[in-house]
Amino acid sequence: MPLLISVQGKNETKGCWLHPESLRDTVELGDFVFYISHDYTLGWSPGSKEAKENWPEAGALIIHLAGNEFIVAGTGVVIRSEFKKQPEKYSVGLLSCDKGKFENGIWIPIQRLNGDEAHQGRHVRIPVGDFDIQHFSLYEY
Repeated sequence: MPLLISVQGKNETKGCWLHPESLRDTVELGDFVFYISHDYTLGWSPGSKEAKENWPEAGALIIHLAGNEFIVAGTGVVIRSEFKKQPEKYSVGLLSCDKGKFENGIWIPIQRLNGDEAHQGRHVRIPVGDFDIQHFSLYEY
């Protein structure tokens, strides 16, 4: 709650709700565009084939901390990033991504996500059924 209060009214948060009629969303924060998809759109996510078209609702809240740093909280989302200015000239990668929690308003990292968990630095992912908070940083190349 202290983090949300600190960014309230500053246009530093964006949310999305994904459901069977709306499986994708796009939001802009800072210098980046985020393409948010339902986790099951990956096709290989556990449960995606069994659920057919009855996919569970999913969603996320993204908070811009500063520069290239963000917090995401939610479930069932995959978030890919692109540089807002000249996306044809610059690519964006995932520099780091940590699962964690807040204690007394302080971010406490619990697990560094990499490799398959971050699709080799291509996206942030919170699987369907997991309710996570992740801190991630981006880089341009």
